[in-house]
Amino acid sequence: MTGIVTAAFESWADKHRAALDAIVANVNLSDPKTVTFENIMRPELQFENEKYSHNLRFYQHISANSELRDTTRRMDKRYIEFWTDMKMREDVFWARDALYHQSGLAASRKQDPARYITEDIAENAGFEDIESAVALEEEWKAAISRGLGLPSQSQRDRFKQIQKRLGQLRAKLDGMDDDVIDQLAKGTGENEGKHKVTFDPSHYDIFLETVKDPEARKRMWIAMENKCPENVPLFQEAMLLRHEAACLLGYPDHATLRVESRMAKTPTAVNNLLDDLRNRLAPLAAKELSQLLDAKKKDCEARNLPFDGSFYYWDWDFYDAKVYKQQHDLDNKKIAEYFPIDSAITGMLNLFGELFGIVFVRLSAEDLGRIFPTGVAEDVMYHTDTIMFSAWNDESEGNGFLGYLNIDAHPREGKYRHTANFQLELGHQKADGTRFYPASAHVCNFPAPTKDKPSLLDHKHVVDLFHELGHGIHGLVSPTPFSRHRGTAGKRDFVEAP
Repeated sequence: MTGIVTAAFESWADKHRAALDAIVANVNLSDPKTVTFENIMRPELQFENEKYSHNLRFYQHISANSELRDTTRRMDKRYIEFWTDMKMREDVFWARDALYHQSGLAASRKQDPARYITEDIAENAGFEDIESAVALEEEWKAAISRGLGLPSQSQRDRFKQIQKRLGQLRAKLDGMDDDVIDQLAKGTGENEGKHKVTFDPSHYDIFLETVKDPEARKRMWIAMENKCPENVPLFQEAMLLRHEAACLLGYPDHATLRVESRMAKTPTAVNNLLDDLRNRLAPLAAKELSQLLDAKKKDCEARNLPFDGSFYYWDWDFYDAKVYKQQHDLDNKKIAEYFPIDSAITGMLNLFGELFGIVFVRLSAEDLGRIFPTGVAEDVMYHTDTIMFSAWNDESEGNGFLGYLNIDAHPREGKYRHTANFQLELGHQKADGTRFYPASAHVCNFPAPTKDKPSLLDHKHVVDLFHELGHGIHGLVSPTPFSRHRGTAGKRDFVEAP
């Protein structure tokens, strides 16, 4: 399998290089007739639609095979370096710079840079649709932000060195329920009689919320906050390099460069929003802290524990849960009994279906066997824990197929430790005008079922699942012509806002 992944990556890299070579070969900057969208943008957009880089990189997060995880991590590092090389090609940039200005798009955007590209702007610049104009502007602005517009070769070379290095840096029990304790690894030898509690959210969050011993919570919190100390100098280096790169481009700092392409536009707008929230929430925070401190004092008195009048980070989850239960007479364990994971998933998909006119069908082993050419269900699923749904428009929307959703719910060795949505197949319009349908995986770490009860989701788990499924729905209902504009590929602050 690792050999297949390596070969697939090499093939992908060759195709990407060939797509950019085709742009350079077909464009003569002294001949305006060759400076067209079809010559300058279409080859790479077509390649992006056909590539499977996300599939290759996905295995590092979820595979049960440690060798495959290691191989895809190495490929991911090579991907970052290769991508940097391809995106720093000056010959491709000058072709796109010529199209951006020759089409008139640059002039219209200069008149009103804050306005989004509309149909009239795209049409006046000679583009067949908004997405094509947006794609060109995205590439031109991204190239400028990568330093390709810098006036001297020495500046461009230094900027490229910074980007490569940044790419490398990115790579480099009392109180706990018996159900949770039963799932913890048992110690042997000198650890006989102990249980292994990890930093996985399924352990860490429950530990801080339920363990009564404040010293145990303190040790866990401090250990979590001080893990991977070897990364500290790497973060420091990355911060300095990002600042240097921003200054090379004429920005005062990295934040100004980063926020410019997002909805907020400026650090000032971000800080104003945060200041406003802080001013509005500060009185409520003071009141809440007073309640939590009072709960801690009463708890310490009841259990004959010393109370020093302070409230610590490792106290937060424990006493927040206590106060919440007292104020609302709610027991998170009891609430979870109403949300066995299968029922929760079904209910959420039914809600999304009603909102967006979608029908979700859970696929059986027989269904999966029909989908894959080999006829073997296991060849479709990347792990046996995963469940898969097909998604369809309902009758009011035309009954058309939309794509696939995968849900990978429980922790296992080597798996991504948090909750996230991963795009497996990127939806787009194929060259013949038909659709290539998307597929996504919702990777979670919810409590695993025990021999006596199913997996039960507390309120936070339900919120997390609903949020991540929302990303998947976003991808399903985004029939864009180019894969780069699919669902969650939008502006990051917009994508996460809901």
